[in-house]
Amino acid sequence: VDADANAGGGGSSSPSSPPQEAQEASVLALLEGPSDERRLAGLYLLARTLKPSSSLSMRVLAALPPAFMHRLMSANDTSQVAVTILTALCEHPEAVHHETVR
Repeated sequence: VDADANAGGGGSSSPSSPPQEAQEASVLALLEGPSDERRLAGLYLLARTLKPSSSLSMRVLAALPPAFMHRLMSANDTSQVAVTILTALCEHPEAVHHETVR
């Protein structure tokens, strides 16, 4: 009976969680600023809710100004966050060459 309920395609996602595309759009909007606080909130949401794909990784890197990532890496209390985020994003080969990573 459970297999029949899920066969219709609507039973696999929770009604309380937004679709992946909506979550990605929300995170990207935060990453685009205008403040570092919004960007940092976007990074935390990215880490907690999304599994970066190759295309999402590139969009995230494009949304983050290199100067922001430099500030994040330089701060004592957020440098580990920056390293963790960059490590996850750079699992995709094309992301390694992005200007934000350099």
